[in-house]
Amino acid sequence: MKDIFLCHTGADKDWVRNFADRLEQEQIRGHAISVFFDEWDIDYGESIITAIHKGLKESRYVGLVLSPAMVKADWPTVEWQSQIMADPAGKGGKILTLLRHKFDPVTGEPIDMPFALSPLKRFDFTRSGPPFEHELQNLLRKLRDQPPLRGRSRGGLGSAIATASGQETPDALDEHLPSNLFPVLSHPTILYSDFTPATCYGDVWKVMTGKQIPPFFLHAGRLYSFVPNNVKPDPFGKFRNRTDQSGEPLAPFLADPDMSRQVIGLLNSALRQHCYHLGIRSPKDDRQQFFCPIFSGGEPRTFSWGSGQRPRTLSKLKTRRDTTVFGVHVSANMRFIQLGGRLFLLVEPGWFFTTDGVTPLGGLEVGVFSTKWGGRERNASVLRNVLMWGLLLGKGKPQITLELSTEGASVVVNLQAVPTHTKITSGIGGDVIRLDRILGGEGAGELPGVSNENADDIEDTDVSSEDGDELDLVADLALVMPLPLTGGVDKRMSDDTDGEDNDATDALNAELELPF
Repeated sequence: MKDIFLCHTGADKDWVRNFADRLEQEQIRGHAISVFFDEWDIDYGESIITAIHKGLKESRYVGLVLSPAMVKADWPTVEWQSQIMADPAGKGGKILTLLRHKFDPVTGEPIDMPFALSPLKRFDFTRSGPPFEHELQNLLRKLRDQPPLRGRSRGGLGSAIATASGQETPDALDEHLPSNLFPVLSHPTILYSDFTPATCYGDVWKVMTGKQIPPFFLHAGRLYSFVPNNVKPDPFGKFRNRTDQSGEPLAPFLADPDMSRQVIGLLNSALRQHCYHLGIRSPKDDRQQFFCPIFSGGEPRTFSWGSGQRPRTLSKLKTRRDTTVFGVHVSANMRFIQLGGRLFLLVEPGWFFTTDGVTPLGGLEVGVFSTKWGGRERNASVLRNVLMWGLLLGKGKPQITLELSTEGASVVVNLQAVPTHTKITSGIGGDVIRLDRILGGEGAGELPGVSNENADDIEDTDVSSEDGDELDLVADLALVMPLPLTGGVDKRMSDDTDGEDNDATDALNAELELPF
């Protein structure tokens, strides 16, 4: 048996061919959907009439691809009329009407729907994108002989009862779920160590002030790093006794709970150094939080990728009516984790506030607001921010490279700049986010500002959203709950990154531009 016979005319042949191919990529109860399509199922030398008769008889459903040209064509008319004659009341439900065109694409003539087909509820494939995908899932549900989907509850006890009784079920479809985990593609496999006279991290930082320090950690009187012991020049030359130099496989360290934290600490240190060179900072009391400060001039910082028509604003200064200033910044909590024996960079996008574009705001209110706002964002917005941070760290390229050594040795960690994803076989029909379009720059610019659904939340604030971009909206909502604006120098802001060259800050203060 074929699952569906596609009745169509030659004017729609190319569309039907692609449609049939798409259907046969799907499955019903463990086997691929089987489609009767004349090009595939009628061979040269065969009787066309006999093959069509056999195909109609041995197909579970007959799909009529409706268009103005199809309802006028003789052969499709014979095919569908034969099915009407066999079941004039439509009790068997064998005929499925698939609307391809409401109007002729050449003449603009509307379709003249045959009287016998008018009562049948139609699948509407006249639109592309999410509407097409949604209707395709409805057709697949029908081919799988599944019942119509019930309405979806909006919460409360009724939702729990519906779920428990099986009335609320997901659509049967292949769903690709992106994550906020950026997989490590490659990393060093050897960890080097030697006995050291250093007793604390400060011993190393003081001696190497003004120099870039590769990631390292101290444990049991030894200094560990990814820098080979024989590299020249050796950045740790003063801190290696050269009495018990060794290079050990990294795998056992990652398998040990205590040592794996130290190794992951090296990767987090490399991430901070990488961000430092991109003009991205983290507060001294929260080294996993990253934001883009505004060092001088007060001009907003932006980032563009793909073919996006508008750049994305990463940070900007806002002024209250009482002339006090505060900065609002896109941010992310980023750290390396080990999951299932693999290493990933975990990225949790959020929002950050400063008194002047650099000095972090403190207080419980800031954290409460960031949490509340993050809870309001929809999946598409969160995903867009996750992808943006991946491209930001990768300098607009599909791969992120973190340095673990100095110019004497090339030791790097490479990450994929696109988050990993998983595949499940259920979801919500028509709920589609195209990652390729986001990565290509579609929607890369600002999100709309004040919308009707949140306008009531910000009508009494002290800042107006004249520009209407995303950061303006965040700032306005923040002022519903006043933030603790305090002046002066905040010592919690990190002026260095694990002993890096502080002179680089002066250069950034003079002119800060993202290098992509």
